[in-house]
Amino acid sequence: MFLRELYYLYKTTLQDNYNDNKKKELQFFFLKNIIEHAYKKNEFYREYYKKKNFHPSQLKKLENLERIPLIDKPFLLKNYNKLVNKTLMKDYNIIYTSGTSGKEFSVYLNDETSDYNNCIFIRTLMKQGYNPLKKLGFYWYRKEKNSFFNNLGISRKVIIKYDSTPEEQLNIIKKHKLEYLYYFPFKLLELANSFEDTELKSLKIKRIFCIGEIMTPKMKTYFESKFGCPVSNNYGLTEFNISAYLNSNETNFNINWDNVIIELKETKNHNIKQIIMTSLSNYFMPIIRYKTDDYIEVSDNGSIISILGAKNNFLAVGKKNIYIGEMVDKMIDLEGIKLFTFQYKKGELTIYIVVNSSFSDKTSMKIKQKFEKLGFKKINIKKKENILFSKRGKLKLLNVI
Repeated sequence: MFLRELYYLYKTTLQDNYNDNKKKELQFFFLKNIIEHAYKKNEFYREYYKKKNFHPSQLKKLENLERIPLIDKPFLLKNYNKLVNKTLMKDYNIIYTSGTSGKEFSVYLNDETSDYNNCIFIRTLMKQGYNPLKKLGFYWYRKEKNSFFNNLGISRKVIIKYDSTPEEQLNIIKKHKLEYLYYFPFKLLELANSFEDTELKSLKIKRIFCIGEIMTPKMKTYFESKFGCPVSNNYGLTEFNISAYLNSNETNFNINWDNVIIELKETKNHNIKQIIMTSLSNYFMPIIRYKTDDYIEVSDNGSIISILGAKNNFLAVGKKNIYIGEMVDKMIDLEGIKLFTFQYKKGELTIYIVVNSSFSDKTSMKIKQKFEKLGFKKINIKKKENILFSKRGKLKLLNVI
């Protein structure tokens, strides 16, 4: 609804300027409300919390968060019928599916929550330099309708499909005179490597917002050099909207504290943490203290400095554990390569590449030398006519057999 979205945009913009104490108070208020609602109205949480001897009254302050029992995706899937009240489903017709790293499940939002999340989304991009009165080139994996709010000209999306060719994408950008792009990094990489720098810079794009896949600092720098504009990094799960974002001129991620709570679970590596997430806005299908599959890197003071993605982004090679981002960085800006993926089988690495006319045997030699230094002993390079993206718009970077 237009008036509600307008109010939420005003409200979320105002909230963003609160001081730390006021932010903490409001976050606790949101958390307590959703916990009490889940306990009273949601069959799954009521039974689970009783079994775990937890009651909302134990939540006296934000620091009591750890008293709330954890959940994860397998547990949610097992209890899905109790988690979602299907008798109300007709009133909650906005469906998001998640599960790029595992089994899919649907997340339901009512219109009010959807409007709030839409305003969090707009605010997040505005903080990164977006002009909401301009169209947004929106790379996405499913059909998406602009809301009434969008149709009035605020953050109106122009959808770029997951199976569109680089030429089709370029034509859409030109046709709509898009100055702002919202892209998955590897689809953007394919686009960047398909045209000369002069052609890309002639588009006069002002900002590019990346999300959905890993993006290393080297990738970011490469994109900025190709398109001639700032590129920022966003982190989100379909269940939680954009949860954190890194501006192009910053080193630490900012958290959308008034829509999610992010906790960091310790691992064996002091600077690598696992993410636990709580939604503060979805009352119909609450997701509270949800242990994600994602890992992040933090600085010594605890600030998030890099999104590493799922555990399967780390590859055991001999006694080494190689992060997929290291492998990606070896391939970025190599002459003649448009796109690539990796396969690892019984100690043998195969790199599949899509090339253009400037590719040569020298590039193949460079690739082998780079990956030998990483610790790979058997390396194959195979050319392909094209590499397909999944129907969810992502590139499966690594296949371990």
